Amino acid sequence: MSGTLAKQGSADGMRLNDAQYVPSLIQEACRLNLLSEAELELIRLRMIELLKRQVERYTGGESSSVREETAQNLIRSALFSIGLYFKSLRDDDERVLALKNTKMTELYQKSRPLLKKQIADARVMLKMVQNNRLRTDNIAYNDTIDRALPGFFKTYDMEFASDEITAAIDYPLCLDKMEAAGIEYISGYLKKLYYENLFCRKFSETDIGMLLNGYDRRHRELLINIFLLVLKNSLGSALLGHSARRLEIRGSDREGLSKMLSRLGRTELYAALKNAAGRLMEELDIESGFLREYLLCAVREILPELQNALKHDSLGAVFPELRD
Repeated sequence: MSGTLAKQGSADGMRLNDAQYVPSLIQEACRLNLLSEAELELIRLRMIELLKRQVERYTGGESSSVREETAQNLIRSALFSIGLYFKSLRDDDERVLALKNTKMTELYQKSRPLLKKQIADARVMLKMVQNNRLRTDNIAYNDTIDRALPGFFKTYDMEFASDEITAAIDYPLCLDKMEAAGIEYISGYLKKLYYENLFCRKFSETDIGMLLNGYDRRHRELLINIFLLVLKNSLGSALLGHSARRLEIRGSDREGLSKMLSRLGRTELYAALKNAAGRLMEELDIESGFLREYLLCAVREILPELQNALKHDSLGAVFPELRD
C-alpha cells in the first residue's frame, strides 16, 4: 500500500456498484475519508474537462454545448467506460490512487481497448450461444437469440452510450439480478445463457418438450426459464435416487418426495437439495466451475418455492409431469 493511503486509511470494505462503478468508487472513497476536499474538487474539475471533450466529439466540434439530458448521458457513458479500467486494476487501493492521480481524459483513453475487447468477446459468446441453442418453440427464447441479442451489437454505441442496453431481451434467465449495464450486462447474460443451454443439452430434447407441455400447454407464449424447469425435475429424480437425466416425475414420485421432504426443516431441506445437486453434477459430468456455482445458486432460489409447495401440498407446481 502506498504511503498516502497508509496515512489516510485503507480502501478495504468498499461497497461498489457494478453499473455505477466510478460514482460509487468516489462515494465510497469519501465515506472512508480517502479523499480530501481538495482532491474531490480536482476530480470534479477533471470530470468537467472530460465532459467538454466528449461534447466536442459528439457534436463533431461544431458546438461546445448540448442539452442537459444529453450531457448527462455523455458523462455517464464515459464513466461507464472508465469503470472497466478501474475494474482491471488489482485492488481498491490501486483504484483510489488512479482516481486521485490520473486525469479523467487519460483514464478514458486507457479504458477504450478494454471496452473494445469486451465487445469482441461478447460477439464470440453470442456465436457460442447460437451454436448450443435448444430446439424449442418458446417465442421469447428464439426471439432473444435470433433478433434481440444480434440487434444489440448493431445498435450499441460504445462512444456515447456505452452504459445502455439497446436490446429488448424478453427471455428470462434463471439468475439475473440486472446489476450490470451496457456491454457488461450483455456479456453476463450471454455467458449465463450459454451455460444454461449447456446444462439442458445433457437431457433429451423430447423430454424437455414434454416437460414444457406438462408445465403449461401455452408454454410457447410464456416468459419461462427452461433451464430452471429442467433443473427442478432433475433434482427431483436425484432426490428419489433415480438417474438425474430422468425428467419424468409421476404422481407416485411426488408422493414419495412429499413423504421424504415434508418433515425436514429449512436447513435440512437445503442440505438435501445440495446433496442432490452434487449427485446431479457428478452424473452429468459437470466440470465447469461457473456452471457448478450457477447450479448451487439456483438451488437456493428453488428452496423457498419447494418449501411453499410442501406446505400447501402442491408439488405438481414444482415438479410437472411430462405430457405429449
